[in-house]
Amino acid sequence: MQNRMSVHETLHALLIGNSTVFTIPVATYLKSKGIKTDAVLARALSKPLLKQYDIIIVACGQPGIIGSADVARNTVIIDIGTNKLQDGRVVGDTDFASFAHTECAITPVPGGIGPVTVAMLMKNTVDLARRAMKI
Repeated sequence: MQNRMSVHETLHALLIGNSTVFTIPVATYLKSKGIKTDAVLARALSKPLLKQYDIIIVACGQPGIIGSADVARNTVIIDIGTNKLQDGRVVGDTDFASFAHTECAITPVPGGIGPVTVAMLMKNTVDLARRAMKI
């Protein structure tokens, strides 16, 4: 994100989730980095407001809730949602295909945030094991 957007401009992020378990820690982190941050529960989402955000992070368990027509031209979308459709496909909370010919940056599902999550969990497990063994 830092390469894509000037660190001198004020960034505005929106977190879309189903609970504060997700939104509060992420909002706290983003605010600590100087990013103006709003959070909304998916059921209260107002799509016309999405165009005002530079960064949208979505984890609400609703496939296709956000499409390319809903966001501004250069939006960075981090899709954390994982949804299994009736046909067996795994998709995120965005309509990923609609972003194919846009200037937006979007994480894929599967293969986007999931592997990062697994890597960080493994790192934390190793760190805790080392601490427990006093290595």
